[in-house]
Amino acid sequence: MLNDRQMHVIDLLNDKKWITGKEMAHILNVTDRTIRNDIENINQFYDCLLISADKRKGYHIDQTLLSKQDIEPKEIIPQTSHEMTCRDWATCLANCKNNFLVFPGISGTGTFSSS
Repeated sequence: MLNDRQMHVIDLLNDKKWITGKEMAHILNVTDRTIRNDIENINQFYDCLLISADKRKGYHIDQTLLSKQDIEPKEIIPQTSHEMTCRDWATCLANCKNNFLVFPGISGTGTFSSS
């Protein structure tokens, strides 16, 4: 059985084409060695090379093998203020109605025109 962190590694890899061990370690607040161990455990658990490594690019998940496994990827929670801002603006734009932006979580009657 995989632990929550290992499932999060799969989610991170599913969200990006390539990611370095150092980046994943920073996001998950663990060491590079822990990431290497987790990836080894994930590949052993699924009995295939689900996650491959490249010294220059980092780690990559095989989408074909991933789709054959019973894995339900989760939406990645933004980690940096830039990622949070991008997510918030995307949400605002998705909620654009009748040329007005609707900002979730902001109460009141005021709206801002998007034109």
